[in-house]
Amino acid sequence: MCGILAVYTKIELEKNKFEQALKKIEHRGPDNTSFWNSIDKKVFMGHTRLSIIDISEEGNQPMFNETKDIVLVCNGEIYNFKSLRKSLLEKGHKFKSKSDSEVILHAYVEWGEDFINKLEGMFAFVLWDEKKERFIFARDGVGIKPLYYYKDDNSIIFSSELDPIIELANQKLKLSIKGLSYLLSICHVPAPYTIWDNIYKLEPGHMGIFSKNNMKFEKKEYWSPTSKINHENQTNIEELFKKIVDEQLISDVPVGLFLSGGIDSISLAYASTLVNKKINPLTLGFKNNPLDEVSVAKNVTNRLGLDHEVKILDINDIGSLIEKCSSKIDEPVLFSSLMATDAISKKANENYKTMLSGMGGDEVFGGYGWQKSKFVSIYINKAYFEFKSLFHMIKDRLSFSDSFLMGYLKKTCTRFTLYKLYKLMPKSKNIFNSRDLIEPFKKYYSKDLPIMRRIQKLDAMIFCSSINLSLIDKASMWNSLEVRVPFLDRRLIDYGIGCPINKNEYTEKNSKSILRKFLKGNISDDVLNMKKRGFRILNMKYLDFGKYKNEVLNSYFVKNNLWNKDYINKIFLKRDSAKIYSLIFLSKWVKKYNLEKI
Repeated sequence: MCGILAVYTKIELEKNKFEQALKKIEHRGPDNTSFWNSIDKKVFMGHTRLSIIDISEEGNQPMFNETKDIVLVCNGEIYNFKSLRKSLLEKGHKFKSKSDSEVILHAYVEWGEDFINKLEGMFAFVLWDEKKERFIFARDGVGIKPLYYYKDDNSIIFSSELDPIIELANQKLKLSIKGLSYLLSICHVPAPYTIWDNIYKLEPGHMGIFSKNNMKFEKKEYWSPTSKINHENQTNIEELFKKIVDEQLISDVPVGLFLSGGIDSISLAYASTLVNKKINPLTLGFKNNPLDEVSVAKNVTNRLGLDHEVKILDINDIGSLIEKCSSKIDEPVLFSSLMATDAISKKANENYKTMLSGMGGDEVFGGYGWQKSKFVSIYINKAYFEFKSLFHMIKDRLSFSDSFLMGYLKKTCTRFTLYKLYKLMPKSKNIFNSRDLIEPFKKYYSKDLPIMRRIQKLDAMIFCSSINLSLIDKASMWNSLEVRVPFLDRRLIDYGIGCPINKNEYTEKNSKSILRKFLKGNISDDVLNMKKRGFRILNMKYLDFGKYKNEVLNSYFVKNNLWNKDYINKIFLKRDSAKIYSLIFLSKWVKKYNLEKI
């Protein structure tokens, strides 16, 4: 796992300015920091490295092809690199390292732009083709790794995080009212937007080309989860799952596993024993937490014969966690699980550089309650939309699919409804409506899928991709920790979403039946039949609201008439913990930046 930074500018760039920007992402890769620049100092490629595969100097980046006219910086892992490397060697390519990233260079030379469909992994990368004077850039299918960009008439900048772009862009920072509206309404800013005007995210499953000669920027989608049920799928899911876990256990450093009492992480632990690869389960226990799952995890590791490590976290000072995370994050994600993820990543980094996580199992195999019978029946009856969204459907001429998305967002991640957003931030009323709210997500609505699968696809590309993966990348990278997510391999995603519906799936008892069948007889029935608990270790209700009220009322947002002071008082009076947490976090976060008055 690494940090990348790439620049083309018509105006010569000073090396020390680029180096200063690259230092902003050193935490992503503390093992090596290197950069390359063209002779005319108009193209710069920088990389900060966390060494996982081929930890020798030969694996350092930027990386070059044999003729040194193609340069690569990559963040992530290519899990099928061994088979690709073998094919490329047979075609006459010569490799200088054993790094997985090097196959990207040779694959591009061999197959041109179509090479992107041959890569299985989590990645964001930028290639500079000196002969064609262009950048090739891409992001993995589900967006596990981030890629931001900025473009004006004179330059283009790509980065793993926003702060290096801010350092180099030479423009006055201006908050995006649209981005802020997304953040307050659904807790995150979806791609392609960011919290800043003129800076963007590359969407998951997209690649693009930037040509130096005409400053032309083009991007296209190369992959999205399936939109139809595959009734003829003959895939052996157990064999595919073992293959994916086997691929993701490739490493030249020890690999750990975040092991809870949940079916997903338990499946990863069991699969590791089937492929005979060493994995080190790590369970985080929490003081005074009734949802602690240490005893369940011990039951599993004893049965599987795995060495098991337990670490106990005492998380009681929520205020200091907010202070810490808000000061480090480049773009907020307003879920308090960000702070918990930071804490467990810090603990894991004491012994490991890379960890496996069960994230994605609920999306791929249907484990969330809102995918089940009660919520699905509401969709089928249309009552939810007819009652809750009728006003927006008439006002903004929304279709049923649009209203479906409105209902989905309200159920999964809405913090401020549009009505309450307008009360808090009146300026958003004229530039942000229900159509804006759903616009980035419409392409993930698939009417040809059964409703449960339809929701799973939305979960994979919204709740997981835009929110959970964003916060886990940020929190783990602060702690120089790589987190791998086998369930989000696109082969598994297409299997799970394209699998015909079994009516038993609608009940919680039979959720993720494929994984339960996989584990049956190898894990105790008591564990398999446990009720889903979720990841909740922080309770915002115990936050000292009074302590922070004045800070919010004296924040940049209030002083610049972005937030309504009277409405903030009402929110604190009602002790609405989720909304108060959002206001506190943003009030602290904005202090990082020296913003002028709007």
